[in-house]
Amino acid sequence: MEDKTFELLTKMYSEFTEFKANINEKVDNLTGEVKSLKGDVNKNTISLEDVHEKLQTMAEVQQTHYEENQRHHQEIVELLSSKIDTVENAVRNTNIKAIK
Repeated sequence: MEDKTFELLTKMYSEFTEFKANINEKVDNLTGEVKSLKGDVNKNTISLEDVHEKLQTMAEVQQTHYEENQRHHQEIVELLSSKIDTVENAVRNTNIKAIK
């Protein structure tokens, strides 16, 4: 009976040792994958920060262009308004002289 118990314990120990080695191998593999993923995440973070900076720069440039275009538009409107006033005065003066 003791021999069978010893054999059973030996077999259980052998299976447990094999199971433990299997688990350790899987943990080591997972650890390697996690390290790889951390590296990928760091690269992606750096890329995202770079894209964010570029987008901010683009937004600032676009805002500057928008403001410049607004100023030019206002200048054109003022110039046209002035010319229209001049033409209106010329037409009024012409009509008055023609009537007299």
